[in-house]
Amino acid sequence: AAKTKSSYINYSIEAPRYTDSAYFAMALLQDYLSDEENSPLIRALTSGGEMLATSVSAYIDTKEEFSRFVIEIITEKPEKADSMMVLTDAVLESLGDNPPSEELLNGYKVSRRCEEIYMSEKLHYYGFTVAPLMAITGWDFFRQFQNRIDSVTAAEIAAACQKYFTPINYVATVVTPASSDTEAVYQAAGPTDEELLAHFRANPPQIHDLNLGKKFKMPEVRALSEEEKRYARYARQIFDNGLTVIVKSNPDSRVFALNVIGKNRSATEPEGKEGITDFVNRLIEKGTTSRNAEQLSQELATIGAKVTLYDNPWIPYDDRYTTRQFSFMKFETIDEFTVKGIELFSDMIAHPAFDSAEVEKVRAEIMGLLGRNSGSTYKIARDKFYATLFSGTAYGRNIEGSPMSIGSITIDDLKAHHRRIYSPENMIITVGTNDDPQKVMSLLKISFERIPKSGFTPIEATRPANPSGIKTAHHKMEKEQIYIYLGNLLPSAKSPDAAALDVTASVLSERLQKVLREEQGLAYSVGAGVTLDRNFGWFICSIGTGAANFARARDGIIAEIEKLKTEMPSKEEVEEAINSIWGSNLTANLSRINQ
Repeated sequence: AAKTKSSYINYSIEAPRYTDSAYFAMALLQDYLSDEENSPLIRALTSGGEMLATSVSAYIDTKEEFSRFVIEIITEKPEKADSMMVLTDAVLESLGDNPPSEELLNGYKVSRRCEEIYMSEKLHYYGFTVAPLMAITGWDFFRQFQNRIDSVTAAEIAAACQKYFTPINYVATVVTPASSDTEAVYQAAGPTDEELLAHFRANPPQIHDLNLGKKFKMPEVRALSEEEKRYARYARQIFDNGLTVIVKSNPDSRVFALNVIGKNRSATEPEGKEGITDFVNRLIEKGTTSRNAEQLSQELATIGAKVTLYDNPWIPYDDRYTTRQFSFMKFETIDEFTVKGIELFSDMIAHPAFDSAEVEKVRAEIMGLLGRNSGSTYKIARDKFYATLFSGTAYGRNIEGSPMSIGSITIDDLKAHHRRIYSPENMIITVGTNDDPQKVMSLLKISFERIPKSGFTPIEATRPANPSGIKTAHHKMEKEQIYIYLGNLLPSAKSPDAAALDVTASVLSERLQKVLREEQGLAYSVGAGVTLDRNFGWFICSIGTGAANFARARDGIIAEIEKLKTEMPSKEEVEEAINSIWGSNLTANLSRINQ
């Protein structure tokens, strides 16, 4: 038992070492078992009269001396843990006789090759993603990895499953919420956060200068020619149905990327149905009126498509696109699959099936996420802040919904909201490609101009009243950590002060990190930022710290804000802030999907 909202079942099973040819078969098996629409394990744990698991995933944990095949299951039904393990054992032991089809395997192989292309656009991310495996296996293994994956057959996967899963032997752990306040719970061994901070304040880590003893030379920098400055070509068009489409073309990548924005997310959601946009987005990938979920998944895999419809709940603070301002859908494939990609994604956007069984699966998934979020000090503080600053307006509502609002949403509600939020009048589509922009625009027009006008008039969020005095909100949690949000309203993005506000927030964020985290050791997370909307804006300062540090952390933020009013940033601070903003924007735009 532990202090947790959900229950976790983890399997660790013997797997072939990376030098064994069966390793590559197991690598593809992890794709099969993690495939939401085709995995027999996910089907066993989420289908039927009772949805047992809310998340199922598999991966190979590769070490130099050995490997382990890991399966992770999350459930909201701890009393069913034994039943889930019996089902899991049965599925794994049956894989030797029931391996994935060659058609599915080909899809996984194409997806892996395309994912390599997507990842290679993000050099800052690609390096530390592949480095652990490369460090263990060496360059020769890594260089041949995809070719070895491509050669795997269904028969080889069956043989590997027979060897490692029949009979199955494993180490498993089950972690469940404490059933009462008196039940003994697991406590991690080791120093507390405060003890760690105290240790490193007293024993600062040694700084190593990697340039010492090396002849390191920065690359030469030259100015761009006028021709190079016009490197990208653009096309913009408003289709007859009201849909706005922008195409950017440049030859720096093989990726075809398509973004869909649904404007005014929170303002468009009906009162009492908060979280319905996220509900709709999660159903976009669950089949269309002409393709069931399994067929859609297989067709997307054949072109290596990557579809992102919601932020990853397992990555802390990964909510860049979960905003009150807009909803998003992101689609990636490579240029050679452009025509098929447009045909598939337009079908997903325009004709989601909203199958009743899939609706209930997604509802259970969202309920599980809401349960886990209720234990997050960061998310609770964020939602309390918005509810207080934007009280009585659309932005004050919980963007992820509540158990009550999610439980009340019907299929008719989902269909009606889909017609509004993704109506042509309320959508913007942007495309990145290396193909001719007018050619791509013509392809988009064939598929997307078919979506009929809805007559829907986009709803803009209204500016809330300026707070009078200091407003506070507090939510008590059984946590050693606390999170503080502090902020206020600002002018809109149209304000002549917009750029200055952005730079000022960057300066403030740097000062907060230096003083509260580095010098005073108060924070494990601290920062400041501004968001400027069409009609208004707001700034936020936030800090995560220990409960005993609440007053010092709050007062420290306020002190730095007051100090900024009287002590103008130095020239160096301003330059550093501007460079930081440029660096963040340029890094984000390395990938075509973000351009």
